Amino acid sequence: MFQRSVYLNHPGRVLTRDVLLNHVWSYNCFVTPRSVDRCITTLRNKIEPDPHNPQYLLTVRNFGYKFDLHDE
Repeated sequence: MFQRSVYLNHPGRVLTRDVLLNHVWSYNCFVTPRSVDRCITTLRNKIEPDPHNPQYLLTVRNFGYKFDLHDE
């Protein structure tokens, strides 16, 4: 299961797929970088007003993902 707390503990920081794999899943579990992408999509569907145009869980191309809690 994807632990949302990894982003809550690091708001504004870009996390690579490898970092997410190491923090979220155990080493005994077989997952791929695409598993991370799928979990990000699922999480976006839960938290974003418009998951196709995310405001909070942003993709940083060729690097990873960033949880942006911008002040409104």
